Amino acid sequence: MDHNTQIAPDIPMLLTGLIRKALLGTDSIDPDDVSEAAMKDVISLAESQGVGAMAAESLLSLKKWAPAAEKYLREYLYSRVLYSERQSAEREKICALLEKEGTVYVPLKGEIIASLYPQAYMRRSSDVDILVEKKSLKRLSELLKEKGFELVTVSGHDHHFISERLSLELHFILEGSNMVPGAVELLESVWEHTVPRENSCRRDLTDAFCYFYTAAHIARHFMLTGGCGIRSVVDLWLLEKKTRGSAEERQSMLDKAGLAAFSRELCAFGEALFGEIRHAPDPALMEMVFAGSLFYSDEGMTLGHVARQNGKLRYMQRICFPPFDDLKYLYPVLQEKRWLYPFVVIYRLLKVFTKPGRIARRFTDIATADNDSVAKRKQLLSRLGLL
Repeated sequence: MDHNTQIAPDIPMLLTGLIRKALLGTDSIDPDDVSEAAMKDVISLAESQGVGAMAAESLLSLKKWAPAAEKYLREYLYSRVLYSERQSAEREKICALLEKEGTVYVPLKGEIIASLYPQAYMRRSSDVDILVEKKSLKRLSELLKEKGFELVTVSGHDHHFISERLSLELHFILEGSNMVPGAVELLESVWEHTVPRENSCRRDLTDAFCYFYTAAHIARHFMLTGGCGIRSVVDLWLLEKKTRGSAEERQSMLDKAGLAAFSRELCAFGEALFGEIRHAPDPALMEMVFAGSLFYSDEGMTLGHVARQNGKLRYMQRICFPPFDDLKYLYPVLQEKRWLYPFVVIYRLLKVFTKPGRIARRFTDIATADNDSVAKRKQLLSRLGLL
């Protein structure tokens, strides 16, 4: 479901202005341009994009709201701050457990990037992501179960645990797909790009690798689910500034992975929106970024896959008969027993035919995808270096 289809066309640009105000402290928003109806629309969009706290804080700073509207904004902002603080406290408990067990670990994504925002609560993070060695997972699973966590999924790159207060992903490799083939080898070398902390089991990614990994992760979502959300643009824009001291090493990684064009275009897009001199952003990127909620858009996903597979029929065929490199991450057993591949394909086909309505709807969406929109998406992905 695309969450933003009912949002007025001017709301995304209003949101980017509010984000810029939160990041830079600028006063570029005219209070008279923001009605109460627009305020609620922009909060709805911001929540789906993972930047609700920034929008609420900037809206409150306009000091123009009736008591009921101001209460709404303050309560919303308080909920975001409370969520962030609770997640941080739970994350510290997990890190303390890892330290106690002597488990080497690397914090990923949210914790690292949130530190670049004016306040950590301004960046919403759904999960806590931590990299550990694969040999540690069995013991950690037992300990987490004792702490009230439930193991909900096991994939080819992580184990996902949930408790009443936290969603935790323990990664043993960084990415569980072949969506960015050029990045796979570098991502597998992650431990070579970490720096140990003194008197701790914790390791931190180098600046260059942190930027590269973030770019690869966002690119994967661009191709896999048809969107990335404006939060990802802010993330990469802030990281680009932080890691300029490692620009040469960073660029070498991007070149090797085929992500140089993607990184360049997305950072230029961020600079257009959030830089000191604001100017009109690329309209095609603007549409794709705001196509749906954070990291997801039904329509965008279909358009992107049809564009990448060079046609609707080829995409349908790939759904029915996915290549080994796609399935090995979904079914980790294939990484050790490749001969099971045809049996996994048959198993998936049988699952498909037990839910004919679902696959029929998906194939209908593919067959009815607008050809002009597919062509535009293909052009954009090509410009981003993602084809």
